[in-house]
Amino acid sequence: MQISNYKYARIKIRILVTGIEGFTGRNLKMLLDEKKIEHAGTCMSTESTDAHLQQLDLLDKSQAHEVFRNFKPSHVIHLAGVSNVAHASIDEMFQVNVIGTLNILEAAKDCQTVETVLVASTANLYGKSSLSTPNELTPTIPSNEYGISKSAMEMIAELYKSHFQIIITRPFNYTGVGQSPSFLVPKIVDHFHRRATSLSVGNINVEREFNDVRDIVEIYLRLLESKFDTSPFVVNIGSGRGHTLLSIVEKLSGLTNHRLELKIDPKFVRPNEIPRLVGDTSRLFHHLQGNPFKQSIDSTLEWMLNNA
Repeated sequence: MQISNYKYARIKIRILVTGIEGFTGRNLKMLLDEKKIEHAGTCMSTESTDAHLQQLDLLDKSQAHEVFRNFKPSHVIHLAGVSNVAHASIDEMFQVNVIGTLNILEAAKDCQTVETVLVASTANLYGKSSLSTPNELTPTIPSNEYGISKSAMEMIAELYKSHFQIIITRPFNYTGVGQSPSFLVPKIVDHFHRRATSLSVGNINVEREFNDVRDIVEIYLRLLESKFDTSPFVVNIGSGRGHTLLSIVEKLSGLTNHRLELKIDPKFVRPNEIPRLVGDTSRLFHHLQGNPFKQSIDSTLEWMLNNA
């Protein structure tokens, strides 16, 4: 099957998306609407009249079961959780990412209509790996609490592999329109959009993938349609293209014809910073029969600037 001939219309499923009002969830919802795929989403609280949006506190077991009973999904994309490494409450991070995921999986098991659950983990759990480009078999040695919480979440998910297909995705860094300014790339884009004179940063030489959220959500849908020989199926979600923060600043300077002064602020320098986090994504490319990433870093930054 050629990637260019891929048709979402072949997917006859009911997808429940947790955290649909988050950064990734909103972009996923737009794609689901565009492809006319039946879906419902959950968020912490809502006064919306949208019948597709249901309130769900991940830590409320009974509420989780009610959502599943009402919608009876065939597939679940579990995005909800704490996604910021620097989240203020470590306790909340573990409660939501671990116990919240457990509640979702229990509700999915009891619902008995679920065929596949995609759990969004993170490549952050590779930590300071000895490999410059870690693959899915690389030992996970998370170097912060966020990575540890996601590692525990993956272990919880594996316990349910006999009930339905489990897909565990480990996305490398991605960005795009609508991402919180607490994340670095939107913060940098905002400074250029405002034509600020200076920017306080941490280590500008750390290297990361900065993929496009539009590519990420397309990949999630493609994985949902797939069949796997193993469960859980663990897969890195990344392009294998790394960029330093300094290179991002330079690209934005070129796009805006504006320069700003970078000021190194010690409070933004993390003692356990991972110097390079770029993945071996050969498993993903092999499974999807080619490179599924369409957007370049330049097109992503231009998109963000135009919508800042």
